[in-house]
Amino acid sequence: MMEFDRLCTLLSFTAEEKEKAGKNRELYSGNDSLPEFLTVGFFDRCKNLTSLPENRLLQAEKAVAEVCEIARNSPALRAYCNFLYDLTINREVSPSTDIPEAAALLKENSGVPAVLVAFAIYPAIRAAHMKLGIPEKYSQAAVFTWACGTTDIYFRNKGCFGMYYRQLYWLRYSLDGKIFRIGRFEYQLHDRIMPELPLYRNSQGELLMFAPPSWLISPDGERTAEADKDGVWQPSFSDSNGKVCGNVIDRQSTRIERKLTVLDRKEWSPAIVDGDLVPDIHIPGGGGMTLEIIKASLEEAVYFFKTFFHRQVKAFVCTSWILNPDWQKELPDSNIAAFQKEVYLYCFDLHPQSGMFFVFGKVDGDKKDFPADNSIRKAFHRIWDSGRTLRTGGMVLMADQIPEFGKSTAKKLPRNQS
Repeated sequence: MMEFDRLCTLLSFTAEEKEKAGKNRELYSGNDSLPEFLTVGFFDRCKNLTSLPENRLLQAEKAVAEVCEIARNSPALRAYCNFLYDLTINREVSPSTDIPEAAALLKENSGVPAVLVAFAIYPAIRAAHMKLGIPEKYSQAAVFTWACGTTDIYFRNKGCFGMYYRQLYWLRYSLDGKIFRIGRFEYQLHDRIMPELPLYRNSQGELLMFAPPSWLISPDGERTAEADKDGVWQPSFSDSNGKVCGNVIDRQSTRIERKLTVLDRKEWSPAIVDGDLVPDIHIPGGGGMTLEIIKASLEEAVYFFKTFFHRQVKAFVCTSWILNPDWQKELPDSNIAAFQKEVYLYCFDLHPQSGMFFVFGKVDGDKKDFPADNSIRKAFHRIWDSGRTLRTGGMVLMADQIPEFGKSTAKKLPRNQS
């Protein structure tokens, strides 16, 4: 058994790193035995489930072999990896309390233990899914398909195989049966109503979303954070006396209309009510997000929740950097822009770091140090150069609209304005 202080010394942790690692010191067991996941044989059994491209797989095999060799002769690394596993599987630990990488010992392979720990969690996730009657392919996707995206993010910044430790906490949602990888997307179950904006629908299927009074709107109708800027205004909204009155969010541009829209409650009703099943979509890394692949995932998700939870999906919602409305201008021919055209889009918030971690693998530093070596990274630089801030977008898609998904059939119907 290895004492915690000695572990930190052997791993050459700084005082700051030791403090970070010690936030959950009560979970540190000191167990320095060799866990199965720190063996090449373990990785060999897992690697074919990951769908890693051949060049990345060769890189992974080399990195894992080197880490496993060090583990054979390093009680400190073994104790460290056992601690990392215990932190990951414990649901009470905050995501912000991940421990530092063992960079002094593992150097360019310091992100490898996180991948191996993720794979080691698989049996627990499979057991949780079996209790729900969920087939094995969904359990495998929750870990191994997910890992393809997380290792890709790591590679973009580090240029080597591994995973950021901060992403390991995500597996706890799978352990708790709260999130499921179904095709291209992950679908998370929430206890709250979403979307959290007024959304109404009529018998013809038209949707209208209203901006909440708490938002600040620029003179050109965009959401802003600049309260003191000339011409900034706030929306109004009411639902009373059989009328809904407010400022509508345009479903594509996400601009807020200055004129008030009035709806008759005899013709319009809330599109989502308390108790409706509204899964929250999470978009893992990996690319290949064509409309055909998205539609297949949505259709399978409806089947999944009906079959294994005996519930009908009412709608899907999502908030993501991928839904930043600016991509329609900056990347007009992309899969991202095509996706946005098929949903009711809105600006969720203004965030100067939105998407940076997923695209660059980091969020801090001078913008000139962020490479502009592909189309999406170049688009980020164009936004920065224009003086605009990054944004997180939101979307809603009613489940009964899925058959028309990909056809861009949204229509503007007449409505009463005052």
